[in-house]
Amino acid sequence: AGGGGTQGYVKPPPAPLMSSKLSTISKATVLSSVLGAACFLSVARPVSSSAPLFFCSPTRILQPRSWTAGSPPRQPLKSPLGRQFGILGSKGLRGGGGSGLRAMGSSGPNDNHMDGSQEELKEMWKQLPSLYDRAFQSFGPLWSSMLGTAEGLGCDPKTILDLASGPGEPGCTLAKRFPEASVICSDLEDGMVQKAKKRVADLKLDNQVSVMKLDMLNLSDIPSSSQDLVTCSLALFAVPDKEKAFAEIARVLKPGGTMIASVWKTTPHLDYGRRAMSIVTGKEPDPLPIDPNCLSDGRADPFLAKTGLVVAEGHNQVREVDLNIGPQSGEDTWKLLMMPMLGKILQLETDGEVEKATKKAREACQTVTADVVNADGDITFKLEYCLLVAKREA
Repeated sequence: AGGGGTQGYVKPPPAPLMSSKLSTISKATVLSSVLGAACFLSVARPVSSSAPLFFCSPTRILQPRSWTAGSPPRQPLKSPLGRQFGILGSKGLRGGGGSGLRAMGSSGPNDNHMDGSQEELKEMWKQLPSLYDRAFQSFGPLWSSMLGTAEGLGCDPKTILDLASGPGEPGCTLAKRFPEASVICSDLEDGMVQKAKKRVADLKLDNQVSVMKLDMLNLSDIPSSSQDLVTCSLALFAVPDKEKAFAEIARVLKPGGTMIASVWKTTPHLDYGRRAMSIVTGKEPDPLPIDPNCLSDGRADPFLAKTGLVVAEGHNQVREVDLNIGPQSGEDTWKLLMMPMLGKILQLETDGEVEKATKKAREACQTVTADVVNADGDITFKLEYCLLVAKREA
């Protein structure tokens, strides 16, 4: 989802993003956990992280050889990209809202298995934060649409809580529009918390915006009935206990307060990434461990009803956002498209199962994206999201 503010956590490891069912998922599936995104690259990430689920909305990518066939990973991957991009990222698999980025494992590639061409993969890990920052900018129109929805409802909030805000959005966008409001950006991942603090400082919002590490499933640090507006961008789909997440939102809202969240409706970039992976492996890709679109088309409504949130104007509206991941021929573009699979690619090359797997992945990405290249030569996906808009009963 969304930004990724104060929900970063690395130690101790958060609870499994998804649930005990995760143990039945194959390693390749878990690796593809976002953006998130972001949202776009994040289907499963920590519940409290809001980084875009680009390709791993679930959570972290496991280290090579960190599990045996048929066994669950020792730690989920944290991936901000995953969240906003619609893949497994940090939010979905572990706790409640983290948008951190862990492409090769909680601390990067395993040095014990690095040699020769593996050094390139180690360098790939180091590049991921900057790649995420570039993709993050694509979601500006989405943050603006959430702001527009608040304005359309006549909101004049004095207190705003932005969950899973990754690097601080849409919290910072809301802060600029409502200068009298006290804003909290939050995320479960420490890395995103630091990015949010930097963004707040760069925008000179220090006196108005604070950054906290929060888990969307446990907002005990936020007093009940204290917030006029609660937002969450592209993160709720990855939360393991959705009813509890909505119940926590309802609890911290003031009576009559408003919740505005964005959730994925369509995530075509995930299909392209999986098609590229099938070319690399010569096999059908594993199914995603969770559905990044699971809260669209009214499927969130039962959770709202159970937790005392009443739908408001703009609820379930469908909107579009263009995700530009860079030039098709770019050296780094393929890494964004295959964010959830990078750990698996590393494993294939390390184990010798697929020779020059990274080279094949780069070529496969160029092959499968031929029909989504714009006039400037950039790979651009048109993604759809829904807005969840509700108020706490007065």
